[in-house]
Amino acid sequence: MVARKAKRILIIDGHPDAGPDRLPHALAAAYQRGAVDGGHETRLERVAELEFELLRTADEFNGGRPTGRLREQQDAQQWAEHVVILFALLKDYFRQVFRPGFAFGPARNILSCVG
Repeated sequence: MVARKAKRILIIDGHPDAGPDRLPHALAAAYQRGAVDGGHETRLERVAELEFELLRTADEFNGGRPTGRLREQQDAQQWAEHVVILFALLKDYFRQVFRPGFAFGPARNILSCVG
């Protein structure tokens, strides 16, 4: 049997309802348990627990940088070697976290497109 290298796995639970009885929350928790049991390091982020304003204009998208918990999300993306994404409410999450200078540009291009 070949030993596999442990990975740093970021699990993003994107369900908009933070209530505990939602299926994506159970799936995210089960995935995390399985990954930890498999020897991987994990982080679980629940988008419903993040407070952030929606980016509505090009100026808002191109101006400034995320702060607080959204800055932590960028750090988590850089930490991760593998990312698992569950459900919805993610378009604005990604628009906030993957801003110019972080996700794409001359030095980095982790996104092939932004919609």
